[in-house]
Amino acid sequence: MPAIFTGKRVKLLGCIFALLCFGGMLLTHVDAAAQAAERSLALCGRVLLPSLFPFFIVSSLMGEYLPASGLSRLAGWPFHRLFHLPRDCFIVPLMGALGGYPVGARMAARFFLDGRCSENEAVRLLMFCNNAGPAFVINVVGMGLLHDGRTGLLLFAIHLLTSCMIGLIYSWKSKIDKESYFTEKQEDFSFAASLLRAVSEGFSAFLTVCAYVIFFAIVIELLRRCLPLKMGAAAAVLMGCLEMTTGISMLCAMPLPAAVCLPAIAFLLGWGGASVQFQSVQLLRQSGLPCGAYLAGKLIQGCVSALFVFGFLILFR
Repeated sequence: MPAIFTGKRVKLLGCIFALLCFGGMLLTHVDAAAQAAERSLALCGRVLLPSLFPFFIVSSLMGEYLPASGLSRLAGWPFHRLFHLPRDCFIVPLMGALGGYPVGARMAARFFLDGRCSENEAVRLLMFCNNAGPAFVINVVGMGLLHDGRTGLLLFAIHLLTSCMIGLIYSWKSKIDKESYFTEKQEDFSFAASLLRAVSEGFSAFLTVCAYVIFFAIVIELLRRCLPLKMGAAAAVLMGCLEMTTGISMLCAMPLPAAVCLPAIAFLLGWGGASVQFQSVQLLRQSGLPCGAYLAGKLIQGCVSALFVFGFLILFR
């Protein structure tokens, strides 16, 4: 007699149940969902469009032109020695740190598709190249929500420090690949064609980011309306695990001690939230890269960042 509740069937029934619950919440809270979508659309236009879309274009052009300029021989040498990755890939963590989520993941996937690194190297690159940007951490979180630019700078410094530590740890057991994947291009460049491709691909990626932001904003608003959650630090972290900005905003609005608030914010910045991770996972699946190690690395980065911030507060405050 075949088993009624196999693993796949239980998973399918769970998905159907979740979809039915979500549909029911949508029907009973239409106005709340519409307001959440409207707020998230305003966020996309006010914050994400000027901060992410230009970086998508710039990162695409720099990823194509900078390695071929010969700078990868000089600037990429310490990167190559430290992280055991091709010199051309030095631009990926740089743009990932400046542009914020998910610029680093997009560049790593592009470099793999272009043959500039192997699958193993792309996975190791993903472990530390996809990070929150300084505009968000210092300006939005530090100055805007915490009203302290120095605290934002501290959070960003620890965020990048833990990212580099993870990259170094994963490089210890990896051999330096002597093959040069993409040191210099021989063919002529067409800047017009590159710009057109960068703009179209960048805008497509931006629309994907906005779609996830809107979806998770609606999910979080419905959960807040339908579930009896006490709005404490634990609930804020839970919401932040779904959508980072929402959770951090909730934490900053609560009268919490710094030893609780700042480590929780550091964890959410390191993890990035399900909204960010879905964006990154979609980019990785389109390129055929595995996602498990990347997600584990982001979770580890979040936990280590929280420990570092807590230790800093204990030692220096």
